[in-house]
Amino acid sequence: MKKTKKDPLEILLYLSILGIFIGLALSIYLYKSIFNGEFSTESADWSALGSFIGGIFAPTVSFVTLVAILITIRLQKKMLETQANEFLKLHEIQIKTLETQEHQLSHTKAILDNEKIASYKQTIFGVVAQQIDLHQKVIDRSSRSSEYMLEKKLEHPGIDLGTKPNEILNQKEEYEKKVSDLANLSIRIATTKYQSIAELDKAFAEAYIKL
Repeated sequence: MKKTKKDPLEILLYLSILGIFIGLALSIYLYKSIFNGEFSTESADWSALGSFIGGIFAPTVSFVTLVAILITIRLQKKMLETQANEFLKLHEIQIKTLETQEHQLSHTKAILDNEKIASYKQTIFGVVAQQIDLHQKVIDRSSRSSEYMLEKKLEHPGIDLGTKPNEILNQKEEYEKKVSDLANLSIRIATTKYQSIAELDKAFAEAYIKL
């Protein structure tokens, strides 16, 4: 276990206090030695003792007080530094927490946006499928009409059908092209990555109008 290094001022304070007690004990010892172990009845002796003790201990006590004040200031400084470091650490944790929350919210929003876009794509595919189905019915009717006219022509070679066969054929080719264009549009929408529903809707509307 790592030992905490003592502050030099603390050591000095302890030594000064110890010195005061040693000095006090030495003063009492010298006093008793001078007066043969008894207390003097002379006021002058007590006055001299008071002056002696005051002269010796007053500066020492002042010095010890100064050291104690310096230690208090240093401890307060360390406490403020510790509080500042703790505040910085807490601030960093809060920033990281906010960044994590923002990232999670951004990720969640991206997932929701992608789900909305995917859902809207399915709606578009449904509309396109309906259009293809309607166009396919027109193509089927055109094919049946062409077959019917061909049968009539074979049965009655002299019958005049006018431009009707060509009109039906042109209509069939027109709707076959529309079906092909709609299928290609579905593929393009399915394989393109869109950033928003608005972007997808705009791309579909512009392409659909041109069909």
